[in-house]
Amino acid sequence: MKDCSRRTLGLGALALALAPGEAHARRGVSRIEALLIRDECASLVLSYAHALDASDAALMNTLFAPDAVWEADGRIRREGADALHALWAEVFSARRPTVGRHVVSNIRTNVLDRDHAAGTAFVTMYRYNPNDPQNAASLAPLLLVSLDLEYVRIGEAWRFKRVSLTSAAVANYVHGQG
Repeated sequence: MKDCSRRTLGLGALALALAPGEAHARRGVSRIEALLIRDECASLVLSYAHALDASDAALMNTLFAPDAVWEADGRIRREGADALHALWAEVFSARRPTVGRHVVSNIRTNVLDRDHAAGTAFVTMYRYNPNDPQNAASLAPLLLVSLDLEYVRIGEAWRFKRVSLTSAAVANYVHGQG
């Protein structure tokens, strides 16, 4: 009898997951579709952090829609594939004596419809100086950033339509020290 009850509970949970929820049904998106979209968008944000950490311009260039916008603190704005390709080439050509790692958290995605989503995420960036491995201060967070994100589906792939960074805190860090 326990196996039958578990099976019934499992089928009930599956039916609930497959049934369109009220919010999703209005958008023509089932709960399962919404979960898959959220997963794709979260993967996109994690790929963004990975591309930054690996200084991988080729990967970074695959993450954005052709007409995407990337902006930071209302001071820097790049729009379109050519401008973004130039930005990543410049950013990744800078030689630093340190290694950076971006930790992404609190990823939230609101599915707008089958082809559009918006969300937010937080990024904490750490920078480590391998030339001074005993200096634990080099592991202190260097940057705290909020991301406002817009996503668009192009074919079967999700891409950034807009990435807007707002710095919450920037450490007073000098490369080669601490």
